[in-house]
Amino acid sequence: MSMLSWVASRAKSTGAAPPKARHGWSIRHRLALAVLVAAVPLSLLLAASIWEMAHESAEAQRANMLSTARALAAAVDAKIDKYVTLGRTLITPPSLLDDDLRAFETDARRALVDVKDTWVVVADLEGQQLVNTFAPVGARLPKRNAAAIAAQQKASERNDIVISDAAFGPITGGLYSSIHFPILKDGRPFRDLAIPMMADSFLALLEAQSIPEGGRASITDSQGVMIARLPDPERYVGGRVGDPHRPYLGQTGVFEWTSLDGESLVAAGAVTANGWTTTVGVTRSALFAGVWHDVRWISLAAAAVILASLAVAYRIGGGIIHPIRALAAVDSLETDQEAKRWIATLPEAAAVAQQLARAKQLLVQTKDQLVRSEARLRLALEAGEAGTWEANFANGTLVASDNALAMHGFAPGSAITPEQGLSAFLPEDRRLVQSLAVDAYKTGNPFTVEVRIGRPDGSIRWIASRGAVRDGPDGRYLVGLVQDITERRKAEDILREHDSRLETVFENLPIGVGMFGMNGRVILANSQMLKRLPNGLVPSHDAEAQQRRWRRHPGDTTPIRAEDFPGARALRGERVVPGMELIYVDDDGRETWLNVASAPIRDAKGAIYAAFGAVTDITERKRYEQTLSDLNRELETRVDERTLQLQREMKLREGAQAQLAQSQRLDALGKLTGGIAHDFNNLLTVILGNLELAQLQAAQDDLKILIQQAMAAAEAGASINRRLLSFARHQALSPQRLNLNDRVREMHELLQRSMGEKITLAPRIEAALWPTVADPGEIDSAIVNIAINARDAMPDGGTLTITTRNVTVDEAKARQADVAPGDYVSISVADTGHGMAPEILKRAMEPFFTTKETGRGSGLGLSSVYGFLRQSGGFMDIDSKVEHGTVVSMHLPRAPETHPELAGPSGVADHRGNGELILVVEDNDRVREIAGMNLRSLGYQVVEAPNAVEAKSILASTDGIELVFSDVMMPGGMNGYDLAQWIRTEKPGMKVLLASGHNDLALDKGLQSSVRLLGKPYKRLQFAQAIKELLG
Repeated sequence: MSMLSWVASRAKSTGAAPPKARHGWSIRHRLALAVLVAAVPLSLLLAASIWEMAHESAEAQRANMLSTARALAAAVDAKIDKYVTLGRTLITPPSLLDDDLRAFETDARRALVDVKDTWVVVADLEGQQLVNTFAPVGARLPKRNAAAIAAQQKASERNDIVISDAAFGPITGGLYSSIHFPILKDGRPFRDLAIPMMADSFLALLEAQSIPEGGRASITDSQGVMIARLPDPERYVGGRVGDPHRPYLGQTGVFEWTSLDGESLVAAGAVTANGWTTTVGVTRSALFAGVWHDVRWISLAAAAVILASLAVAYRIGGGIIHPIRALAAVDSLETDQEAKRWIATLPEAAAVAQQLARAKQLLVQTKDQLVRSEARLRLALEAGEAGTWEANFANGTLVASDNALAMHGFAPGSAITPEQGLSAFLPEDRRLVQSLAVDAYKTGNPFTVEVRIGRPDGSIRWIASRGAVRDGPDGRYLVGLVQDITERRKAEDILREHDSRLETVFENLPIGVGMFGMNGRVILANSQMLKRLPNGLVPSHDAEAQQRRWRRHPGDTTPIRAEDFPGARALRGERVVPGMELIYVDDDGRETWLNVASAPIRDAKGAIYAAFGAVTDITERKRYEQTLSDLNRELETRVDERTLQLQREMKLREGAQAQLAQSQRLDALGKLTGGIAHDFNNLLTVILGNLELAQLQAAQDDLKILIQQAMAAAEAGASINRRLLSFARHQALSPQRLNLNDRVREMHELLQRSMGEKITLAPRIEAALWPTVADPGEIDSAIVNIAINARDAMPDGGTLTITTRNVTVDEAKARQADVAPGDYVSISVADTGHGMAPEILKRAMEPFFTTKETGRGSGLGLSSVYGFLRQSGGFMDIDSKVEHGTVVSMHLPRAPETHPELAGPSGVADHRGNGELILVVEDNDRVREIAGMNLRSLGYQVVEAPNAVEAKSILASTDGIELVFSDVMMPGGMNGYDLAQWIRTEKPGMKVLLASGHNDLALDKGLQSSVRLLGKPYKRLQFAQAIKELLG
């Protein structure tokens, strides 16, 4: 019944008579009550509408903050992915595995010249920084901080990329986190490469996001350290989040807690791929500030209106008491028109009626809005084929929308239990849903799952269900959204099958095809293409492949320029079709002809962002072409072939004969030289022996001087003889205590003649040079070898500088050179020639490696010098730059103050015998005679034998012989070595001293303990020392 109808009925029932007095409220109170009845419901309805608007506004802001947090997390992931891509690129250079840190640092600084927000750090397994491109070149680098070392160790253990906790850097002083890349060598951890990410570089990501006015945003690592924050980054960055915030780290959603400032916060969080958390939030007061402002003003306005109405009603009530009483006295009203007249006489009544009409209209509008809102939600769910559900495990209820019920095979409006709802799932999926629901109910974590439902008609449908936990008056319950994704799953299955078929076709193509980016790195390729790109780069961007693997023609050693490769041309916009014909060299050296084609790939705006490439094996075609060409050439040249063949054979025969003759001449000369030197050594032995004996018996000083001059001449002849033996390769030199300055001075004239007039010889000798112990012949040979190489490097002349100096090798240098640390004597040979490129310098000491023309070098010079130095306990350095010359430095250990072999001078008297019996075996009568004379003069008894066979007879029949002194080369089929071996077997313990005119001092290791070798010619003192040392 409407208010108007009610008023009319009351008027008709009472008539026009004045109302009787009755106890109750006065008209003023009733008018006030009428005002309240009209105003209060309207105010409450308005307040309810405002509250609903506030709630919707808050939910919208929550959703917007969550979207912003997720966008911020995606931006953080993208930024970190950029650093990861940079790190993956930087760990590929071979110089890193070769431990060539200087080359790697140069390349890394060059690669990062345009990168301003990061740098590269390489450290060893203990965390000591080896390379840091942030620090100046050559700066002393500190050890990594604890967070970086922990991340480095974790990366090595996992053999995977690890992002460290945030910490302050020892060099930059700023907060940063590092991406660590383990570097393996031979399958084991070797080094660690890190890409630092400065915390202030993430501030721009916060500034780029749409953060609510008065809000705050932050990025924290997995330990809760602030990486970036707005506002007040200086105050909070580097600190840890408060305890109220900490439980929400690593979670995605909207949460509420009390901030570090003591304010109640409403914030949305999202988790990045590496476990960091992005947070966007506002204070709770800011979230509802606008709404509460409207609520306050509307509430105040409503209260004011009500109070004013009451006041006016109370004031006017006094003037209308009698009309109201008269109206109240009327029993009934006959028509509505009469009721209107009565109401018209009371403006207050008319106002009340009007207010009630407006209130009714507002109620209708509000109800209509609610109906429309529900319709929109229902339309959205139906359009997305989605439904909602709510389950309460405590009371066993399940409420679901009609869409949700229909998806699960139930009739719309059905009342079902949670157990009935679970029964719709397939058994294997039912357990999964139960487990997720129970886990969510216990932990409060949301869940998302895709499962199958069996429909009553036997069909199976896929649905996606998302659930979350809520707390209500009836306890904890689950709410969720379900969506039918059957068609999407079918489309995905079809797409996967299509991709699989396409991949099969792509992989089984008889040609190699692929796509590569602007950096030359392969994006997509089949195995035929990857087989030709072992490093994952096209040849124009792969220096190793460009130098070693690709050629224009067979036997061509000139590398193809990077810009000429089809891939590089395609990236510049050129369409290289049908392609270039190139040769590809496999690891085993096999050459394959390939047709390489390429074309640019452009985006919608026409900009090139990648290129397509194709390689076709045309080896068989080229072979057929070559065969056809050879047949044609054979047909054209068959007439002259025999003549040319005969000419070539004649030239080959003449060349072979000339080489054979030269070889025979050299061999004969060597044998002749060796034989002459051997006989000459015997002659010199006799001469020196007699001169020394004569010197002992001479009384006149003038005679002694003549004898000394003759001995000096004999020793000079012995020196000449040693050079002859060296040419004949019958000499094995032994180390001596020497001064390298003496060797340089003695070699000066020989080197000056060898260098020629265009080259200036400039020795630089350190006056107080330490002595060393080395083979002087090998030293001379090494200097000559290096000097000859230097001469060949200066065809137009230059300066050859020979420098001697003292050096001290520290532990680091010794470890690098594989020698003992300490004092060394250095001799360096420097030229001003064309120098060596780095790739040639690396191989300079390899045996048989030479850059000289065929026949002009064997490649054994530097390798033999290196071997001699290593055997002598030393090492060699080579420093060379193109167009700046070469410096070859030889380092030999400093000799001790007293060398055991040259401990001090001693005379013959110190080595006299005590009548020991010695057997002298020598086929040269004069040599045997002078040896016997020397032994007798030294106090020994002597027995002589002309050959080894007779010596065996004497040894078998004579007792008391303590030492055998024998020549090596003797007639009769048994030489000195054979005799020594027989003595070792038959007369163990007997000492043997051998003498050789060839100076062939190689000795069987089994004889070294009882046999000593003495080279001819020998002096009386050397002879006496050797005898005494053997006899003890």
